[in-house]
Amino acid sequence: MSALEFVSETDRDLIADRIAAIVEHGESVTVDSAFLTADGETIPHEFSGAPLTDGESTYGVIGSGRDVTERGQREAAVAALHESTRDLVRQGDEAGVATATVEAAAEVLGFSITAVRLHDPEAGVLEPVAVPDATRRVLGDRPIYDRGEALPWRALESGEPVLTAGSIAAHGADDLPLRSAMYVPIGEHGTLSIGSSDSEFDDVDVRLAEVLAANAAVAFDRVDRESRLKRHEQMLDAAGDGIYALDTDGRFTTVNDTIVTKTGYAREELLGEHVSTFLDEADVGHGRTLIRDLLSDDSFGDVSDSFEATIHTADGDTFPCDSALHVENLTYEWSKRAVGAAF
Repeated sequence: MSALEFVSETDRDLIADRIAAIVEHGESVTVDSAFLTADGETIPHEFSGAPLTDGESTYGVIGSGRDVTERGQREAAVAALHESTRDLVRQGDEAGVATATVEAAAEVLGFSITAVRLHDPEAGVLEPVAVPDATRRVLGDRPIYDRGEALPWRALESGEPVLTAGSIAAHGADDLPLRSAMYVPIGEHGTLSIGSSDSEFDDVDVRLAEVLAANAAVAFDRVDRESRLKRHEQMLDAAGDGIYALDTDGRFTTVNDTIVTKTGYAREELLGEHVSTFLDEADVGHGRTLIRDLLSDDSFGDVSDSFEATIHTADGDTFPCDSALHVENLTYEWSKRAVGAAF
């Protein structure tokens, strides 16, 4: 019986080429293929082969194969989780991210008994914000946990998953009808709780849950940033002075309504454009020198200074203004400094 008879027809030429390479060149090879059973079933396998030699020539091939079905399933699950990240980051608020997280846990990982709790630092509680119907049918309504009250707090404060097996009551929680439970921190935002009524979680389950929680943390971070930016823009628009913010290349990232009104430029015409759009080149150079001096300051906080400038409107008119530069050291993960200015 030929070794190729254990391989599906679609892969036989590939395996034959690899065997020939072993015999002709003395190479060791590893290749993924499908193992064909006597019943015609195909099972994903990884085949490895090496030459048998007598020191002078190759007289045979020794090979082995191993079932990689679980590896393939894990790889598919990880790929699906990363794909689900796009749905997570499209959510516009915390409730949407939390709901998308429990949906991904059910649809991608097969975990139907789940809950997402978010940390309220002012109240000092973990509050459930996404509890699927499948969870409510098994566990009922889920409670708010005060600091230190239950296992989700242990996961959040340690930054590591917490697992239980057997009676949940033995671990200081309610006597829930679960065989095992897992509590995974979602960054500093909260926790993902996952329960199983009929099995215990293995290392693969934990790793996949951690990937999902990490993706959810990224989405929550984005919601937080956009919420802060929205509040910042509302404050800018409420201000009487014209206010704009620049990135480190001197391009507009924010302009308030007063800037739009006084310069005559539409907001869309300014965002992404250089500050020289309405400032003299001389004023731009002066401001650049001033910013350089501010950035070289030994202060670790925000620093400010001002200078007189001339504004050029969209209609070609000009008017003088006092321009106050404020340099902020932002603490977002990309660690860039933004430059704000007002007149």
